[in-house]
Amino acid sequence: MHIHTCLSPCADITMTPSAVCERLVRYGIDWIALADHNSTRNVRAFQRALGRNGIKVMPGIEIQTREDVHILGYFPDAQAAESAGGEVERCLPNVPVDPERDGYSLLVDEHDAFLEVVALPFGFPTSLDIDETVRLIRSYGGQPVFAHVFRNLGLFTQMGLLPESARGIPLEVYLLEKRALVQRFCGTVPVTILSSSDAHSPEALGEARMEICCESRNFSEFVKAIHTQEGRSVRLCL
Repeated sequence: MHIHTCLSPCADITMTPSAVCERLVRYGIDWIALADHNSTRNVRAFQRALGRNGIKVMPGIEIQTREDVHILGYFPDAQAAESAGGEVERCLPNVPVDPERDGYSLLVDEHDAFLEVVALPFGFPTSLDIDETVRLIRSYGGQPVFAHVFRNLGLFTQMGLLPESARGIPLEVYLLEKRALVQRFCGTVPVTILSSSDAHSPEALGEARMEICCESRNFSEFVKAIHTQEGRSVRLCL
């Protein structure tokens, strides 16, 4: 599943490491991706905090493109994610941010302490288009995935079609009953479908999830699973 922390302007301020950890332990979830809006600044704190409870955190980001489409980038390590995140931040618009209006973007440490309010427009679209976003993610060894394709700011909601350049990129759906709609938009094009909660609050954790059948919880195994390579696979949970 992919989640957002309190750094994402639209996320609940209670999305702290301890609150997230408590919920994940309750649901028996031991592997998540952290994908804040247009930022990777909270990745390391959550990795350290959740790691103490045996939960692996795959570094990620949710980039809002110029077309207002959300694209997830999953990365092999925090350094690659942070490098990509730095580039994304440089593509944010030069607009003033009012936390009361736009939402607070809060950095935390592994013990839930709030460190800083970041005055960057994380909730706005970047100047990157879809193709540029995919290239940026891949340039840092990452795996692009179109986020919540049938929800607000999802690929099909915004574009109404599968662009030619998007073929071969996995699609994330929130509700499993939406899987049948994929064929309408993709035709005979084979696609990998993932299911994640896109959680912005602790209560949303566990609502949508998947099982990844692989040998270990690391990025290379994740990539093999979503592309059904070497016996690895993904099973969507009801």
